[in-house]
Amino acid sequence: MANINKKLVASRFGSKVNSYDIATPVQQQMAQALIEQVSKHFSAGEPGKILELGCGTGRLTRKIMEIFPNARITAVDISSQMAEMTRANCPNVDVILADAESYICDLSERYDLIISSATAQWFRNIEETLGHAYHLLTDRGLLAIATFGEHTFCELRESFDMAYAATGREKINHMVDIYPIHKLHANFPKAEIVQEDIKQYFNDVRTFLKSIHDAGAVNSTDSKRPLNRHVLQEMCRQYSCRFTNADSGKIAATYHICYMYLSSENKGHSR
Repeated sequence: MANINKKLVASRFGSKVNSYDIATPVQQQMAQALIEQVSKHFSAGEPGKILELGCGTGRLTRKIMEIFPNARITAVDISSQMAEMTRANCPNVDVILADAESYICDLSERYDLIISSATAQWFRNIEETLGHAYHLLTDRGLLAIATFGEHTFCELRESFDMAYAATGREKINHMVDIYPIHKLHANFPKAEIVQEDIKQYFNDVRTFLKSIHDAGAVNSTDSKRPLNRHVLQEMCRQYSCRFTNADSGKIAATYHICYMYLSSENKGHSR
């Protein structure tokens, strides 16, 4: 993930601030599942200080405010447009414009809850960042992360592979490589890690690609190269042939979701 261009990430998500929530129903499910599990962890007492990494439009931030109304909440986002929307939607939250990954690695302040949804896949060094976050927890703290796993959009990846094979062109990777979940298990063996696949269905491949574009979640790496028109056409054909649902006539897209919960009770045994 070292080639992620954070300026591109900020620009592309910021430009979709008004379409993001509508374009991301899966991220909505992720945020809801994450906050429900966090609520159970703190059933005996509300966290006093909370840090959210990658607040986006404030969708998760609002859920945090609802279940922990007395907590002091700090929310960080790399996009100025996203940060401004969260400020508008969550006036009692301290919203900071910064790269969440860089921000937390410079922190020494401790938190009862550090939480993040649909952001960690954009970290350049997820192990170091989550490790530092974990060590910032108070004695009763929790690190709660929802992120995408490496099988996300496996249909799209396979269709690109087939398109390049069919056209005879030199293969180019048009997708961001996602950190393998088995490495999270290896580096955080005491964490509770839950995985699930969510299938979404779209009328056609171009509608699916538009949903990615409307979310701002396009390839934001330094090595991105233009997509040849013939490869795109062949990819759409391969996708439709291989991944159309026989009953609905719609194409399927897999979202591989990973939830990671690591309590400070495991400190000293997490890595």
